Amino acid sequence: MGLIAGLATAVLILAAMAVGYSIYQSSRPPEGSVGEFLKRPRPTRKRVAVIFGASTIHGRVGIDALPAVRERLLAWEIVNAGHNGDSCGQLLARIEQVLACKPDAIVVETGGNDALRDRSSEAFRSDLTALVDQLQTWCARIGLCSFQVAGDDLKTPVNRLVSEYAQVMRSLASKRGLGYLPLRERMMAELDACAGGSAWNENMMLVISSILERHLIRRSVDEQVRQRGFRFKPDGLHLNTRGSKRLTEVIVECLDAVA
Repeated sequence: MGLIAGLATAVLILAAMAVGYSIYQSSRPPEGSVGEFLKRPRPTRKRVAVIFGASTIHGRVGIDALPAVRERLLAWEIVNAGHNGDSCGQLLARIEQVLACKPDAIVVETGGNDALRDRSSEAFRSDLTALVDQLQTWCARIGLCSFQVAGDDLKTPVNRLVSEYAQVMRSLASKRGLGYLPLRERMMAELDACAGGSAWNENMMLVISSILERHLIRRSVDEQVRQRGFRFKPDGLHLNTRGSKRLTEVIVECLDAVA
C-alpha cells in the first residue's frame, strides 16, 4: 500500500471512529432510564411518572429537560422512557417496559418522527388511540404533549402536519379526560410575538452535523443555535436550553395537577 493510500485509509478509519463515538454518545441510555429504574427498589415515598417519547425525551441529541423536572418535583420519581427515532406506533411496541414501572402518571410526547415519515393525521390518530387504549388499561393519569415546532417557520409542510397531530391530541385528550400539554402552542405563541428565525425543511444533515459538533469539537447546543439562527433548536428539530425549559414547564404543570 502506498503512502497516500495508507494515509487515506487512516483518515477514513478515524472519521468512522469519530462518527461512531458521536452516535454512541447520542444514543446511550438517558439519565433515569426505564432500565435503571427497574433495577432499583421502587421508591416508597414518591409517586412515579414515566415520560414517554422519542429523541426529545431521550435528551441526548438536544438538551434533556427531565433533570430540571426532577429538581422542581421532588415528590415524584421521573423516569425517562425516550428512545431516538420512535414513531407513535413504535412507542406502542415498547409499552410493556413503561407499564412495568407501575407509574402513577404517564406523559406522552410524540409526533415528530411520524411527520418526518409523512404519515397522515388519520394514521397518527389510529396509532395514538391504540397507545392510549393500552395505557388507560393500567394508568388513569395520562397527559398528551404536543410536539415542538420544527424550525421557526410555521408554514413548512412538516409544521403544518404536526399542527394537525396536535389537534388530534387535543381532541383525544378531551374525549378521554386526559391531560394536554401545549408545548407546541406555547412555542408558536413566542414565534408569533417576535418575527424572524430560520426555516427547517427536513434537512437531516443539520441533525447529524449538530451531533458531530457537540461531541467532537465540544460546540454546545446553544452555541450552535446562535450560529444557525433557530429559536428553540440547534438543528431545527431537537431542543436547546430555551426549548427544554418550555418542555420542563408543561411537564411540571401537568404533574402538579395530578391529585
